[in-house]
Amino acid sequence: MANNAKEQITSCQWAKRPDNHRAIYPLLRVGAGTIRTNGGSIEINPAVEGLWAVDRDTQIRPGIKGQVAIDTVSLGELMDKWNAGERWIRVVVQPDMFGGV
Repeated sequence: MANNAKEQITSCQWAKRPDNHRAIYPLLRVGAGTIRTNGGSIEINPAVEGLWAVDRDTQIRPGIKGQVAIDTVSLGELMDKWNAGERWIRVVVQPDMFGGV
């Protein structure tokens, strides 16, 4: 899926989205379900633990341009990837009814 879209990859940085990828940072919902620590890593926001149904096992189904991914990914896996320096995840979507992706 070709694009010219830019996505937020850190709190103050945007980058052109590679085809068939989504930025991890917006999927983490930093400031709501997760927070940035003083060391720069992302973790579950302790203020919402037990109040929100959000934990490392929470499943997220990212999408591109309104089409959702075939597979889900856990919030914990996304945090681990982002904390390890990855900024993008590949998203495989179902072909639409017109044969496109």
